[in-house]
Amino acid sequence: NREIIKQVLPDGGHYELDPHYHLATIEIFYKSLQIADLNGFRNDFPQSYADAVENMIMFYTDIIFPDYTNPCFSDAKITAKKTMVNNYRKWQKVFPENQVIRYFATEGQEGSLPDHLSKGFLDTGFFVFRNGWGEDALQMVVKAGPAGEWHAQPDFGTFEMWYNGKCLFQDSGSYVYEGKDPEIMEWRKWFRASSHHNTLTMNDQDVD
Repeated sequence: NREIIKQVLPDGGHYELDPHYHLATIEIFYKSLQIADLNGFRNDFPQSYADAVENMIMFYTDIIFPDYTNPCFSDAKITAKKTMVNNYRKWQKVFPENQVIRYFATEGQEGSLPDHLSKGFLDTGFFVFRNGWGEDALQMVVKAGPAGEWHAQPDFGTFEMWYNGKCLFQDSGSYVYEGKDPEIMEWRKWFRASSHHNTLTMNDQDVD
């Protein structure tokens, strides 16, 4: 209960501003609800806890592309569609009334799409612009928020764009985490640098 208040911003985004770690955190908090449901202890969690988990799922739903993959902002890696469909199916068991989760769990066979196209997440600083939800849509996700926690990178203003079935302007992603090997550290620094993201820089300086 303490950590969900600390880590999840009011707009549903995770404070590390990293889509992959956002997803991992949903899993941690969701499993607590799932175990509580299975053992009859759901009332031990305040409604605000469940609301925060559901809000995180809805945030993630907005920023992913039509093929269920995510932008590779910060230290994120791409999560495959099969994995995401399975995630939505698990989430549906805890939030059976949420028709958007049902839609993505059934790949559009049941449920309904969100009632909006574009959306701004003002606390996290993620902005999503789209003209539709289908594979042929034009969609851009922009990361323009505050400085994030450990897994965030100096990539203020970076973006990824989806158009007509594929992701354009894909982010460079990240290298493996720190180790004792100086070569690993150099590559880690190279991938983290603002100049290697889809954003503007001045004199190759990092932009926080």
